[in-house]
Amino acid sequence: MRARRNSAPYRRGSPRPYPASMRISLTLFLLLLTACGSSGGSSSDGSDGGGSTPTQPPAQADRRINTDPAGSELSLFPAMCCNGREIYVAWYDRRNGDLDVYFNRSLDGGATWLAQDIRLDSGLAGSAGSLLPRICCTGSNVYVVWYDERSGNPDIYFNRSLDRGLTWLPQDVRLDSGTAGAASSREPSICCDGARVYVAWHDDRGGSWDIYANRSLDGGLTWLPSDLRIDRDAGNFDARFVQLGCAGNNVVAAWSDERRGGSSVVFTRSLNGGLSWEATDTILDDADAAGIPRLVISGTRIHVVWTDVRSTMPHIRYNRSTNVGVDWLANDIQVDASTGGANNPQLCAFDLDFYVVWQDTRSGEADVYFQRTRDAGATWLASDTRLDRDQAGVATSWDPQVCCDNQNVHVAWRDDRAGKFDILMRWSGDRGTTWSSPELRLDTDPVGSAHSTGPALCCGGAFAAVVWMDDRNGTGSEADIYGNIGDFAPGG
Repeated sequence: MRARRNSAPYRRGSPRPYPASMRISLTLFLLLLTACGSSGGSSSDGSDGGGSTPTQPPAQADRRINTDPAGSELSLFPAMCCNGREIYVAWYDRRNGDLDVYFNRSLDGGATWLAQDIRLDSGLAGSAGSLLPRICCTGSNVYVVWYDERSGNPDIYFNRSLDRGLTWLPQDVRLDSGTAGAASSREPSICCDGARVYVAWHDDRGGSWDIYANRSLDGGLTWLPSDLRIDRDAGNFDARFVQLGCAGNNVVAAWSDERRGGSSVVFTRSLNGGLSWEATDTILDDADAAGIPRLVISGTRIHVVWTDVRSTMPHIRYNRSTNVGVDWLANDIQVDASTGGANNPQLCAFDLDFYVVWQDTRSGEADVYFQRTRDAGATWLASDTRLDRDQAGVATSWDPQVCCDNQNVHVAWRDDRAGKFDILMRWSGDRGTTWSSPELRLDTDPVGSAHSTGPALCCGGAFAAVVWMDDRNGTGSEADIYGNIGDFAPGG
């Protein structure tokens, strides 16, 4: 589909019509669906709409990244970041009883890793849940944040390394203000730029969920004495699932907000390094039926996508600003051409290029689809592109992840065509015009023999790294963290 060129910009603070309410139960269902990665346009036979690059050779052998005995316990939902060929991975792990946050790293493109992974939460090991780590890296600095139940209700905790993950603070840092464990602080998001670190989360200290933030300008050594509430609704309405982006002192945030009765995507920003946030936030969707937003900032350009249930089936909707959140499209745009439902969007941006992938049930079971703009959201490909190459709608392709750098675009997902989930990947060296074929399977145990799920992806040029949860060594509920890394795309 093509974006509307003649949409007048919406200036922050100008009045907008109040849309008809959608049923909250349906919206909440889509929120959960998007958060968990559950399940018009291009042809249904897997055509890429522009040819394919030469056949990709088989992947190198995958590698286990957690260092406790294989298959002995449960390791969950890895998060990762790359800095060139340096790879940093965090996950949460039950080896000590309850969940703790662990870390490993490679400085040579995945050839070698720390011989012993590192626990980052400094409470008593295994005594309370430490969950959902998020990671950010820049230069030699690595930052990890998570929510932690050591004091009762969860709080937001942070640790950092200034030497590429070799050593960490001996004591982690709590970022939410007030009495520890008195309120629930959950689902942190992190962004970093050099020594600047920004963290936001949702918090129920006021009786409903609100969005709070804290920041450090010295690599996590010191923080604001009190966190800041950044959502601006005046009533007792829930605001959750915040996403952050940053570029220097410019920090931007979007979240899911129920102030209009359904669920809206709301945006705000700070232009002074998180010291203060704007007094008025901005609603980005037209219909009050939006799921969890995804956000990326590229220079002065901000892109936001979400799953939207304003019509019978969910679709991927989009809004953007080209001037750091001052002006937005007057009407959001539908990105997908699905006739059966599209959800769980993921996104990346490089300069003026912006890419979106999602899972789509237009043909039956979910397939992975792709769309892109090369002019900061003004125009789009005439049709979206299906990336999984099996028969459309027969097997399930879920949890797509996308990473881009210069002309290179990498997409990974989990796929059950062989009976159990495997991790598949394709790449493009020409900004999504053509794609590698066939898919590359990254888990290199026997195909379909074990479940490989929850992929995370990072990249730098032709180089890409993918990690995931894998139960090949377990006998039931056990899983390990595996990864595969290499130079995939032909560009640099």
